[in-house]
Amino acid sequence: MEGEQLKTDKINLESFWTPWKDVEELDFRLGKDFDLVVLGISIGAFPYIAPELSDASAKWKAMVENVQTARTLAMQLWVNKDISELGWTMKSPILDAYAQPFNTWADMSQLICREDWGNEVRSIAYYCGPLEDSVPHEDAVQVVHDRAKAWLSQFSGLHWPLGCSPGSTTDLDFKNLADPGDGVGDKRFDAQFFRANVDPSERYVLTVSGSTDFRLKPGESGFDNLYLTGDWTRNGFNAGCIEATVMAGMECANAISGFPALTDIVGLDHLKPS
Repeated sequence: MEGEQLKTDKINLESFWTPWKDVEELDFRLGKDFDLVVLGISIGAFPYIAPELSDASAKWKAMVENVQTARTLAMQLWVNKDISELGWTMKSPILDAYAQPFNTWADMSQLICREDWGNEVRSIAYYCGPLEDSVPHEDAVQVVHDRAKAWLSQFSGLHWPLGCSPGSTTDLDFKNLADPGDGVGDKRFDAQFFRANVDPSERYVLTVSGSTDFRLKPGESGFDNLYLTGDWTRNGFNAGCIEATVMAGMECANAISGFPALTDIVGLDHLKPS
């Protein structure tokens, strides 16, 4: 019944700031409704979803206070030329520590076969970087859009020198971008994807100096029937990346079931006997 109202009011139930009020509150009972809980969302949301755990455990409270997080921004570009046609002369890259705020570029052209573009798209580019907390959440996507446009006009020429507008060495020519609507100029840029990760559960987990010791291991939450997973745990990698996420998931599975063996998890090789 609420579905029509959600659509009419354009309510995003995943937003931390949603104006939608809860319909009811449910109690779930151990042994009746569930056997165990696996907690895997970003630690940035813990103060809001589980403040009771910080109240009950000094170690949990120390982890929440010391393992820091940050907002991030991202854009994805679908390009009608491959990276060599754009002037990139090396292998398919993951490039980091470049110009802010889109300081990381990954060539994700391997995903073309997973998308329905036909022959229109020759390469896919993912860009990401930090977004300051001072940007209002309701304006964040537009801010990312505008910053992306300015950034491409200033910094894309270094790695895509053949993709620049005529007479420029820095400004990306938007005719190189794919657009299902076959727009012209800025409309081709507007057809790309822009993202602002501003919700607490979307925040990127940092590894600031001295914080690793406060992380809890996947099987050591300190609470019965509660297991942890995610790159925010003490997982042997302890950095915000897919490798740490996978390692944490496998360690969580080991804590629950004993499988896989910790010595079989790549990255935890130090546990193997010499």
